[in-house]
Amino acid sequence: MSNVIAELPLILFTALSSISIGSYFVLALSDISLLPGLKGEKLHKRVSLISLILLFVAFLAATFHLASPLNAIYVMNGLGRSPLTNEVLVGGLFVVLAVIYTIFVYKSYEKLPKFLSVLVILGAIIFALFIGLAYKMETIPSWTSPISFIEIWGLMLVSGVVLTAVVAGQFHELTDSQTNSRLRILALVGVLLAGISVLVQAMQVNTLQNGLFEGSSVVASALPFIVLALVLLIVSLVLFMNFSKKTNSGKALVLTCVVLGAVILTRMSFYALHMSAGLTV
Repeated sequence: MSNVIAELPLILFTALSSISIGSYFVLALSDISLLPGLKGEKLHKRVSLISLILLFVAFLAATFHLASPLNAIYVMNGLGRSPLTNEVLVGGLFVVLAVIYTIFVYKSYEKLPKFLSVLVILGAIIFALFIGLAYKMETIPSWTSPISFIEIWGLMLVSGVVLTAVVAGQFHELTDSQTNSRLRILALVGVLLAGISVLVQAMQVNTLQNGLFEGSSVVASALPFIVLALVLLIVSLVLFMNFSKKTNSGKALVLTCVVLGAVILTRMSFYALHMSAGLTV
């Protein structure tokens, strides 16, 4: 539990970043006509602004993981050598991309270039990848699995879909059946990726042991986070499958809170499992 509390700034960074990049990802998909029912200036303005605020809050939270937030100016010293530094660099580039995209949305949405939307899609995928790779160290068995970034991709999908759909629902824009079907598929894929990732990570850590450490004890201590994360992921999917433009604000708020809780608890599960295992084995 103490490990999880100590990593709270990074939990917030990875959780809020996942939600933000997921929302930009969904908006950009609509721009290239893969989710045509989400096209619309009002929707893009609202979602892109919320996503940009979340992204800035995420990076602000990350600075508190340092001994002092002022030490953030030295974070680029490990460029190319440190996975964490590489993550920050890629994240910073995505912030620039997100700012440019949001400015276009507010200034000239109708002239939003398709290539910018494609860059946002690729940027979201790559940033999520680097969040998952931030702890990749060959000398630490529990940190080398690709399942870490697969989890982030899953959280990105389900949270981005829900945030965008909730805002679209408030504007009564969830009217295209094809778009709604694709959103449900994306949410389902996201929940499956995130949920399976949590279970696989627990099984991986459970097999680790040495003279001073047993992975099974770490899994046991992390079990409350794991169970709650899985439950909230499933509940969020069930709620979203029944979400429509007719859903009232109260139900939309509940869905948003459940998904936010699912994302945060999934990341708490990660740190509960991997910080203990990684620092011991």
